[in-house]
Amino acid sequence: MNRSMTLLVLIVAVSTLGVRWLQAADEGKKKARLIDPGTPELVLHYDFYGVDGDRISDASGKKHDGKLAGGTIVLGRRRPAIAFDGQGSITVADHLESLGLTSHTLSVGARCKPASADGVIISVGDDKNGLSLYLKNGIPHFAVRSAGKLVTVAGPDPVVMDQWVHLFGAIDRQGNVLLVSNGWPVAQAKGAPLAGVPTEPLCVGADFGVPVGDYAGPSHWRGQIDSVRVYWGVITRADNGDELGDWAELPGCGCRK
Repeated sequence: MNRSMTLLVLIVAVSTLGVRWLQAADEGKKKARLIDPGTPELVLHYDFYGVDGDRISDASGKKHDGKLAGGTIVLGRRRPAIAFDGQGSITVADHLESLGLTSHTLSVGARCKPASADGVIISVGDDKNGLSLYLKNGIPHFAVRSAGKLVTVAGPDPVVMDQWVHLFGAIDRQGNVLLVSNGWPVAQAKGAPLAGVPTEPLCVGADFGVPVGDYAGPSHWRGQIDSVRVYWGVITRADNGDELGDWAELPGCGCRK
């Protein structure tokens, strides 16, 4: 084979590899694209009416029932709530893939009445892919891990102990990580959706295993939690006032349209 022919073969080979690389990169972009349902869809809801022994029924109808350990059902703010004394939790080890957390826009949170300045409200996953809503020194935080990268947003002020507050974290269609307190966004940072299915269980009241956020696990919750919800999509005051009003149920929230 002469030099010209060798050069031609090399050019063709490099061109073919380049096309394949671009195709792979394009496919990777497609896989990384956010999934947004448009209208938020409830995929997990613990209202604590459906409790049978240690089984907490999922009121969303999606069958993500939880297993209760060390908590007590009490009357919360006009509805049942779970009270933890710093040792209990609710875990969901099964069907995590069907929760659809990977690549999705999400809203995750609860109403809560803290009795301690530190503790996890809800968590799922580990230091690779996961999320956690928690208090640290009384300040609400929402942490998201995507392919090992941590993005955390925090509120500007501590919550008031022994008073009800509604908190949720969200990942919007631009990949922003948001923290919402009593219906109002209080913090935002550029982030990304979960890049893979979390490998550790969803947990209410603690974060077992490898912590998602910047705290030492399990960081048990002390106080009450009610109306735990996970949505596909982002709940906003402007577009989902009635839904947010039902979820937050706080005086002066002004969430309903």
